[in-house]
Amino acid sequence: MNNLLLWISAVGLIEAGRLAETTGIDLVKLRDALMMSSGNSDALKDWDMISFTWALKDMQVVAEMADKAGLSLPVTGAVKELVKEARRIKPPTRRLDRQGTDEVRMRQSL
Repeated sequence: MNNLLLWISAVGLIEAGRLAETTGIDLVKLRDALMMSSGNSDALKDWDMISFTWALKDMQVVAEMADKAGLSLPVTGAVKELVKEARRIKPPTRRLDRQGTDEVRMRQSL
């Protein structure tokens, strides 16, 4: 359930960022405002560390659980599809950590 809520929040952040960019809202100012409002989340706080690498797998597990339980979870289905786009929008980049070890990190876009 934790990862379901994480990916819902992370996809929402991407959509908010895209809307902000196309309407001329400064992303840094938006982030600062969100950090002080009900839009704040761990996904926002740790945005530079968010990786959509496992998001699709997580959402597939949730969808399978819902199917087995006979539940209709339309937001879950939508997020499952949206994480596919999120992986394209926020691709992994390589950086060196403090010890000089190569690690995969996500580029910061919000």
